[in-house]
Amino acid sequence: MKESKQAKTLEGELDGVDLISNLPDRVLQLILSRLQGTEEAIRSSILSRRWRYLWTSIPSIDIDYTRGLEHDPQMVLESIGFKNFVSWVLLNKPIDLDSFRLCCADYYDMTTIRQWIHAAVVRKV
Repeated sequence: MKESKQAKTLEGELDGVDLISNLPDRVLQLILSRLQGTEEAIRSSILSRRWRYLWTSIPSIDIDYTRGLEHDPQMVLESIGFKNFVSWVLLNKPIDLDSFRLCCADYYDMTTIRQWIHAAVVRKV
């Protein structure tokens, strides 16, 4: 008996074929930009190698240092690591930004915050 085309497609998907990653970057960026926040887009980077840095090309960045602290007061966030991460995100891609939100409370000095704001303005936020 012949196998149907749909059954073959489903079988291929079960064999590890990643059909979503075959979509054009622009479509994937639209999908990522519709997620709840930058953190969810970052989590998508584990899907495949192709998705690893795709989140860095979305035009809306929302980074909050305090997220998670209210859920786990014992959580210790490395301030230097976060500072380097924000700088890397802002300087990584030269694409224009539609929006930029950063919540870092009073963990950083104004010089650092001004650098981040300047980097966002350069990206035409």
